[in-house]
Amino acid sequence: MYAQDEFVITRETDIYTYKGGSGHDNTAHFCNECRVRVAIYNDATVGMVGLPLGTLDNANDLQPKLEIWIDEKLDMIKTLDSVVEHRSDSGVTGRLMALLEVHENR
Repeated sequence: MYAQDEFVITRETDIYTYKGGSGHDNTAHFCNECRVRVAIYNDATVGMVGLPLGTLDNANDLQPKLEIWIDEKLDMIKTLDSVVEHRSDSGVTGRLMALLEVHENR
């Protein structure tokens, strides 16, 4: 995940919005020529954008700000010092626990 203000989509894209497993909206932008996903926004991570690194001319130009699913990361993949926030998953467990607590207190 990268800071949204560091990234600009300069071409027209096709946009698809759907509910993710977390219950939050995902808005994916696809190149309308080759159909490759170029960016994804999630309403749970406002100000951030998910970028497939293979779509960038130079992935070294941006430094990631958020890393998710770190419990699933391969041992050979190292965490960068520049990553500000780390989440063991996408936050689903925390949101489910909060939802259960609300229902218990009704």
